[in-house]
Amino acid sequence: MRFDAFTAGGSNTLASIGAASERTVNWYPEQITGNAEKGPMALTRTPGLSLWATALQSPIRGLWPGENRLFVAAGTNLYEALATSTGTFWQWKDHGNIGNDGKPVQMFANGGQLFVVSAGNAYVDTGSGVEQCQFSVQLTDLVIDASTGKLTAGTGGPFVASDVGKTVVISSGTGFTGGSNVITAVDTTPGSVTFGAATGTTSWGTAGSSGGMGIEWLGTYVTASQGAFLDTYFFAAAPNSKTIYFSAPGDGTMWNPLDKFDKETYPDNVAAMVADHEQLYVFGDLQASEVFQDQGATNPLVPWAPNPGAIMHYGCVAPWSVCRLGEGLAWIGGDVERGDRVAFLEVGFRPQQISTAAVETAWASYATVEDAIGYTCIDRGHQFWILNFPTANATWEYDLKTGIWAERGAWTGSYDAHGFPTWNMQLQQFHAVVAFTITERHYVAGLASGKLYIQSDSYLDDAGTAIYRIRRCPHMTQENLWRFYGQFKIDCDILGKNLVYWNRLGKGKDRIWQLVSWQTASTGVSMYLCFSDDCGQSWIAMPTITLPVGVDATLSNAYIEDIQGNP
Repeated sequence: MRFDAFTAGGSNTLASIGAASERTVNWYPEQITGNAEKGPMALTRTPGLSLWATALQSPIRGLWPGENRLFVAAGTNLYEALATSTGTFWQWKDHGNIGNDGKPVQMFANGGQLFVVSAGNAYVDTGSGVEQCQFSVQLTDLVIDASTGKLTAGTGGPFVASDVGKTVVISSGTGFTGGSNVITAVDTTPGSVTFGAATGTTSWGTAGSSGGMGIEWLGTYVTASQGAFLDTYFFAAAPNSKTIYFSAPGDGTMWNPLDKFDKETYPDNVAAMVADHEQLYVFGDLQASEVFQDQGATNPLVPWAPNPGAIMHYGCVAPWSVCRLGEGLAWIGGDVERGDRVAFLEVGFRPQQISTAAVETAWASYATVEDAIGYTCIDRGHQFWILNFPTANATWEYDLKTGIWAERGAWTGSYDAHGFPTWNMQLQQFHAVVAFTITERHYVAGLASGKLYIQSDSYLDDAGTAIYRIRRCPHMTQENLWRFYGQFKIDCDILGKNLVYWNRLGKGKDRIWQLVSWQTASTGVSMYLCFSDDCGQSWIAMPTITLPVGVDATLSNAYIEDIQGNP
């Protein structure tokens, strides 16, 4: 008979393997549309890797692609990876220090500047290297007092005693001396004609001049745990707070300390922040998330206001898990009252739970999920949400196309007590698509290694290391009756030319089947079939079969010759 369950699922293992045993590692199900000639699904192998470059520092903590360029946050610095006309790595260009706390780095562009959130601080690169974002105040209608030469304004002095030591940069104005000038004193004498006027280390310009413009740098820096870009503004969420600052329109170098708003619907702090569909999603760390929208036409001073119809009663427990997925956002969340470690997909401000009992069982066993790092990747028409859990050393994928969860991983080089391969989380932690030449490529980076890879279906291994895969099927049983198994056959390559089989497979009442396979570019695909009649306590392995070198693996179907009877 045709064994459709062999290729028709992902990972669905519960705490009791006797209840649900299914597991899929480094395969993903491909749904057969139209006439499903051999079965409803096939299993397609996950892509392999080829080493492209090694960063000057490690760990790599973020990638940003744009305008056929690739920026890499590695160690303490921001680098640009430069390539030749053929797409071969050429050299690293250092854009400067961005700190290093070991956590992921976020990057956003406005067409002329790159905004970077790293190690709790905000940075901006205008093309000449990164600079730490500093709060400032724009000064207009400046006046140089005719008698004293002090700097004031037509409506009164803009300075106070705390401004002493700060820098004012004059940008324009007839009679004004352009450039930087440090404030050395402020007139604080009550009733003085120049009360609130500032003295500089050098002359402000010609006494009596008016109409000057400039910037006062306040000497305090913009801190940030999360960032975003929307409607020409950059956003920085102040760490461990409800406050979000926004830059001047179109300019990430200018941040007024009064340009801010608060997450206000619920009293939890900001955990994550994402701009999507012309809305700014602000995720709380305990209880709820809300959505802000641009209302600058009605309130130009604070243009960002919450959308009252877009409150989501779930927070985010893994700030780096939030990703665009399809037409919505996906994240790991919950709330402090009901519990957490649940995967949600939001569309139209309505979160839907997409994690299964098996996924939640696995996540519940992890010491933490707070450090989960997510990214989305489109491969062969499948849009995957990939979640890496550094502390738990595990990788999960959700396939938006099929709604199926499966696992991914990099082979450790070792085996467990049953002789089955063991995995670390996959090497890919960050993902970007870049076209250095005409051809777009998927570039991925490993968090700890400092290595940058090209990811492609054309690669059969992980940069020279074998990719091990497992497909463990659901229980093979019918009302707990005995079955006698004669032969197990598998269509196992992409061309359908290789059919492998195993004979004389014995009998059982509740059998679990598992296929273990591995592949490298030089040795081809090897696989063996094993089965358990005692819910995984012991396994019987059949002989290993190796396909010719260069065969591309796809599991299109399986067939079992069996009969039902009495022992």
